[in-house]
Amino acid sequence: MKKYLLVICALLISTYCFADKHLKVKKGNTDCLKQTSVALIEFDFSNTTWEKDEDFKEWCGKDYEKRIKRMKKGFVKVFNDVSSGMSVTTDADESAEYKLIFKVEDLERHQAFWGTWGQGKFYVTGTITIINIKTNETVCLINIDSFGSGKDFNYEDGFSECFEGLAKSILKLK
Repeated sequence: MKKYLLVICALLISTYCFADKHLKVKKGNTDCLKQTSVALIEFDFSNTTWEKDEDFKEWCGKDYEKRIKRMKKGFVKVFNDVSSGMSVTTDADESAEYKLIFKVEDLERHQAFWGTWGQGKFYVTGTITIINIKTNETVCLINIDSFGSGKDFNYEDGFSECFEGLAKSILKLK
């Protein structure tokens, strides 16, 4: 009986140690996400790198705009579908109470060890800053450290799935 209890304790401790800690609130709190409000979202891909090495825009080439559009659309759609409080819009809206600035610093794709050959998991690193428009005060700063989601062969689908998973996870932050 003691052996079973020891094994269960070891499993619980390892689960806690390896828990998903890729999203951290660095400043403020996420209360604003739970309030019924509108936020103007701005995506900043200006200094984004691909796998911490190459300029993302250069790496994408002619597919850059298409990939950016899919990522933005996926994030906004899932955020608005899942959220019971804040909704986000990319259109300048006078009723917006907040500005949500999503600065994407790095995007990566890692080969899935157990997955089908060629299928990879997509990761994003960056920050999300939520600013109260009236007071120009930062109410929440979320650090994104290699958040991974979306396994796909196709880059556009994989990037979009990663941003969709990120939107869901941000709304779960406490």
